[in-house]
Amino acid sequence: MLVSPLAQAASPLALPEDIFPELASILQQMEDESPEMLIHRAKVQAAEAGEHSRLAPKWPQIRLNIQMTNRSEFRESNPTFQNTTQPFGIARLEQELYHWGALDAHRDIGKFQKAIADNNYQETYRLLTLRVRNLYLRLLFSREEVAFYEAEYKRFSQEVDRSLQQADSGRITEDDLESDRLSLEEANIQLDRARDEVQMLEEDLRLASGWQGPIRGSENGLVARFRELEQQQSAEAATVITSAPPPSVEYLNKQQELNIAEANYTQIQSQNLPILDFVTEAYQDQIASQGQDNIDRTVVAAYLRINWHIFDGFQTQWQKIESKAQQRALELEAEHIAEKDKLEIERLKRDRKLIERDIRLWERRVNLTENQLKRVESDRETNTATESDLLTAQNSLLADRLMLINHRLSLFTNSTELLSVYRQDPFGAPKQPLTKPVQDVFDEDFYW
Repeated sequence: MLVSPLAQAASPLALPEDIFPELASILQQMEDESPEMLIHRAKVQAAEAGEHSRLAPKWPQIRLNIQMTNRSEFRESNPTFQNTTQPFGIARLEQELYHWGALDAHRDIGKFQKAIADNNYQETYRLLTLRVRNLYLRLLFSREEVAFYEAEYKRFSQEVDRSLQQADSGRITEDDLESDRLSLEEANIQLDRARDEVQMLEEDLRLASGWQGPIRGSENGLVARFRELEQQQSAEAATVITSAPPPSVEYLNKQQELNIAEANYTQIQSQNLPILDFVTEAYQDQIASQGQDNIDRTVVAAYLRINWHIFDGFQTQWQKIESKAQQRALELEAEHIAEKDKLEIERLKRDRKLIERDIRLWERRVNLTENQLKRVESDRETNTATESDLLTAQNSLLADRLMLINHRLSLFTNSTELLSVYRQDPFGAPKQPLTKPVQDVFDEDFYW
C-alpha cells in the first residue's frame, strides 16, 4: 500500500467518504445509532415539547369541579334533625390577558431553550463527524504501523539468529549478542504497542459511531489518493481561513442563555404589577331551607379579574438584582468565549504552518532514503552489501514514508477542522429529519 503509484480519482475528491465508501456507511449509521446523537435527539424532542407547553397561557384554561356534601342539622324547632345531601359543581374558563410582557417572556423561554437544544444537536453531529473521520483514518494508519513493526521484528529476529552463530564461533562477544537480543525485545514491545493502538482506535470508533460491522479499510492506492485528498482539503482551507469565522455554537448558546435571563427578568417585574385576567364560570348548588326541600340554584358569571401583589417583603427587589447579576455574568462569559474561539483558530493556523514545514522536511527525507535504498540495491547486486543491509534500508524507507503519511494525516485533520469551524465542511448537516410526530417516537397516547 505504501509504495503504490499515484492514482488519479475519477472525479474531484472532497471528502474521505469519497475514497472510503465504508466510512460513508459508518457516518450514516452514526447519525442513527451513536449514543451521543441519540441523547441529543431526545433532548431536542424534550425541548420542542417544552416550547409547545409554554404556549399554554395563550389558550383558555377550562376547569371542572364536582363535589357532593352530606350535611346533618340538629335544630330546636321541628324538624329537630335534618340530613341532606347537597351536590355542588363548578365550571370555570380563565384567559390570561395582560401580564406586562410576562406571558410572551414565558413563551420565548421555550423558544430559546429549543434553539440551544438544536445548536447542541448540530454541534454534536459536527464534532462526531470530525472524530469518526479521524479515528477511521488513524486506524488505517495504525494498521500500516503494525505491518512496519512486524517487518522490524522479523529483521531483528534474523539479526539475533546471525549473532548466535557469530557468538558460537567467537566472532562477537556476549555483550554484542545481548545488545541484539535487547533490540529484538524492544521491537516486540513496539509491535505489541502498535497492535494495542489498533485495538483501542477500533473500539473508540465503534463506541463513537455505533458501528458493528467489519472495518476493512482500503487495499489499493491509499497513500496516493489520501495525498490527493489532503492537498485538496488544504487548498480549500487556505482560501477559507482568510475570512472571519462565524460565531461558535458555545457563543450562540450563551447568547440564548442571556435571552432566557432577560425573559426571566420580565417575569420577575410583572410580579408586583397589576395583572388582568378574564374569567367565566358557572356553578350549581342547592340552597338549604328550613322545614322543606332544598332549592336548586344555578349561577353564571363573567368578570375581569385584577390581581395586584403590592408588597412581598422586598422579595422581588432581590430577585431583580440576582437576575441582573446573572445577565452581566452571561455577557462576560460570551465575551470570554469569543476571545477563546479567536485564539483557538489562531492556534490552528499556527499549527498548520508547522505541519506544512514538517511535510516539506519529510518529503526530502523520503527522497534521501529512496536514493540510499537504490545504492544498497546496487551494492547488493555486486555482493558488496548484505541481505541485512538491504532489509535495513527498506525498513528505513518504510519508516520515513510512515512519518510523512502521519504528517499529511495531521494536516488533513487540521484542514477539516478549520473547514468545519468555518461551516464549510462539504459533508454538511444531519441527513435525517430531526423531529418526528410524537406517535412515531412514543407508543403511548400523551394527549389525554
